Amino acid sequence: MARKKPDPAAAAQAPSPLARLLGSLPCPEGLLAVRAGEQTDLVAATAMWVSYDPVILAVYLRPGSTAHRLVVEARHFTFNVADESQNEAALKAGSIRGADAKKLAKVGLAFEAGSVPSPRIAGAAASYDCRVLKVAACGDHDLFLGLVREWSVREGGRPVVRFGGASHRIGDALPGPAERYPHSHPDSTHPTPIRSYPQESPHGKGQGREARHPRRRRRHDRRAHRDRRQRA
Repeated sequence: MARKKPDPAAAAQAPSPLARLLGSLPCPEGLLAVRAGEQTDLVAATAMWVSYDPVILAVYLRPGSTAHRLVVEARHFTFNVADESQNEAALKAGSIRGADAKKLAKVGLAFEAGSVPSPRIAGAAASYDCRVLKVAACGDHDLFLGLVREWSVREGGRPVVRFGGASHRIGDALPGPAERYPHSHPDSTHPTPIRSYPQESPHGKGQGREARHPRRRRRHDRRAHRDRRQRA
């Protein structure tokens, strides 16, 4: 019996090992919006919580992108959890370069005002207004830690999850005890306290050394750029 030859077309469509690895970790599908001066950009992004007290989330942006440049300049952004109705627009936002003057019109999402100059996405399942606390070079992306200053969660919102290279809707909850946030560590006898958000200015106490000291921030950015060039 003759051995069947591999199909080149099927092989070309098969995900690479790296794509399978990266797609194996479910993550929220989101949209990061940033405005610096007269320029606004919107990119597909994901995020994760890194602190309950104060509430801080982490996002990742590629150096050299328009969104990265604007967030470094503005020191604020909004992270918006995409609703099912916004899935197509969210994917489109991740495929159009920020230098395209018609990008926002092509994406077709409406903005609304929040507590920072960067706008929220109208109709998002949830939105978080963030001030940049810290920027750190992490491989081919930079990590931005954002202090959540204000937020909104839409009643009836339908968040989207990315998994296996595709967008998925959230299904029914599985049986088991409900997890209440903020939760305490299993070894701790005291729940994690939540205090009010700091109300100082964007460059005041509690905003991180890079945010408080522009010269230190510029030195940090130069070091990160030099490290990336050396790795390349």
